[in-house]
Amino acid sequence: MLALAPLAPQQLTQIAFRDGAAALMSSKPGGIAPISSNDVLKQDPDLWYDDGNVVLCTDTQSFRVHRSILAARSTYFKRYFQEHGMFPDHEIRLPEPGEELKKLILGIYDPSFFEGPPHKADFRDLIVFTRLGFKYGVDHLARRALEHLSLAFPTSLERWDDNNAATFDRRAISAADAVEALVVLRAVRATWLLPTLFYSCYREHSLTRIMDAPAWQEMSHERQKFVVRGYEDHVDALHGSLGFFGRLPTGECKTHAVCEKVVKEWYVETLTWKTRHPLWKMTAKKDKAKSLEKTCKNCRWWAKLYHVEERKALWDLLPKMYGFIRTWEGFQEKEKRALADITAFIEESNDKAGSTPKDSKEKPWTQDGMD
Repeated sequence: MLALAPLAPQQLTQIAFRDGAAALMSSKPGGIAPISSNDVLKQDPDLWYDDGNVVLCTDTQSFRVHRSILAARSTYFKRYFQEHGMFPDHEIRLPEPGEELKKLILGIYDPSFFEGPPHKADFRDLIVFTRLGFKYGVDHLARRALEHLSLAFPTSLERWDDNNAATFDRRAISAADAVEALVVLRAVRATWLLPTLFYSCYREHSLTRIMDAPAWQEMSHERQKFVVRGYEDHVDALHGSLGFFGRLPTGECKTHAVCEKVVKEWYVETLTWKTRHPLWKMTAKKDKAKSLEKTCKNCRWWAKLYHVEERKALWDLLPKMYGFIRTWEGFQEKEKRALADITAFIEESNDKAGSTPKDSKEKPWTQDGMD
């Protein structure tokens, strides 16, 4: 197998989303500093080893761990120790929230701490392990997080309809977590997940709630406009999902007057729907399709067929509707390539993060489908 060079620290630290600007652009994760008696840091009892030889610190917590274990499972720490070495009684400060860094360290020490599918997962943990897995080059954590996310946010309609495949409830995701995930997944170039993540976010949350999410402020004006346009097109797509009404009654209708009256009343009823779910299934939405049972057998058959066709057409248009250049086929190829060699994908993603043009907030900017 071709040996891949470790990721450069400057490239890795550019993938930090909740850190300050100084930490984000730093050439190293934090800095090496003498341990001071004035520092008031909680020593985490779960991750404070007497024989540890490196102390990792956040603003509030510290972890005494083993340099050899970090270097063996993180390309970031491997490179960091190669370049900086280590001195007795010194610490490394990292710009991560304490609980998130703890999860990262536990995931490094114990491969079973965070399992891949079919084990159930917490969506917040998936954001954390994706962000930190890419930032610190921890392959198994990044890969497992993407495997979970790929089941919930698939690249085919058949997989989307398989509600039993996901390892978490995508309808229970908060607006704050959804928007943060949009930021993280765009930054790590896991763009095959974005069309259906956008869809889920728009379906469950109003634009106001989306814009109130903390991560919204981390987006540049370009990105914010990108999201708003997608939301508007998503809402308009509901009307497209009702196009089959214009094709009823069918030419094979046996009770034209009755079916015409039922179809008109049904269509007027749909105008009162408050759903933002244009991919609704007629078979699953029996309460919304109950009027169909009042039509003749031929109209019922054709209505279901037309709806399936229009639903498939809408699915095919989702990437373009949300502003992507790639088709589903392109996203499927990228997903396959990324999960087949996560080490290479992490390196490629971090390389691109350092080479793409910057947006108005000095963050890498590119149309999602172009990378």
